[in-house]
Amino acid sequence: MNAIETIQGIRMVNVKAGGFLMGHVYKYDPALPDNVNAFYPDEQPVRKMTVSAFQLGEIPVTQAQYEKIMGSNVSRFTGGDLPVTNTGPFEIRTFCNRLSKAAGFEPCYNEETRVCDFTKNGFRLPTEAEWEYACRAGTTTLFYTGNTERDLDRAGWYLGNSGGKTHPVGQKEPNKWGLFDMH
Repeated sequence: MNAIETIQGIRMVNVKAGGFLMGHVYKYDPALPDNVNAFYPDEQPVRKMTVSAFQLGEIPVTQAQYEKIMGSNVSRFTGGDLPVTNTGPFEIRTFCNRLSKAAGFEPCYNEETRVCDFTKNGFRLPTEAEWEYACRAGTTTLFYTGNTERDLDRAGWYLGNSGGKTHPVGQKEPNKWGLFDMH
């Protein structure tokens, strides 16, 4: 498991630099649900990627954490330990900048253009490559827990097991780097 640092009440996992194969090799498997068997053109071609070290929240941002910084909760299903929902890019970038300021860091997002300045030390969303690298945590299977729908059930909440509602964060099996709810 990777080292953890708590900043403004948010547990951040230190993700080490490394490389991985990004994307999805399409191969139909009748044992998997249709949404897993789907061909996703944006995940082609599979390519070798390298990422620098970064930090990522151990769990998705909770409604309690969001409300502490933003002063309101926009989520449909409410509860302090539930993940924030019903936010868009504007709210997410505003949250990151306000959280950065509260922690004494330089905000990453330009308030006018909303463009991320990666030279700043504040909070930001991970890039697509950073997110996939962190989610995979060194695995090459469809899910960090394996290849089957049962494996997905162990890793996260989704249409097939959620009952159509959100659930408290951090209740499913984390990946081997200690990150929860990545699926």
